[in-house]
Amino acid sequence: MRGRPEPQSSSPASRLLALDVGTGTIDILLFEPGRRPENCVKLVVPSRTQIVAAQIREATGRGLPIVFAGPVMGGGPPTRAMLAHLKAGLDFAATATAAATFDDDLDWAAERGVRLCSDD
Repeated sequence: MRGRPEPQSSSPASRLLALDVGTGTIDILLFEPGRRPENCVKLVVPSRTQIVAAQIREATGRGLPIVFAGPVMGGGPPTRAMLAHLKAGLDFAATATAAATFDDDLDWAAERGVRLCSDD
């Protein structure tokens, strides 16, 4: 190994965890003072919205109805997948909280064919 050796890990209290949640990916950096930035832990993983959109597209491809539940998330990819699902003539139900992913105005989703349902 060339150059100076890396210092030992700093105490956990001085570490910094940085997350950048975007439409396509979540970028994660664990910064440790005293460590060269290029040697810090870095991860780039698909964002949850991309994963959910892929799950909706899979259900569309299989001709399955969807019940969409869970917390509100960024709406771009899931909204496009939901609209394609409805355009394919398939059923799409969502709880009020989950439907807010598509638009804060739940009537917007209902007008496009999303059937609002209870959490039960």
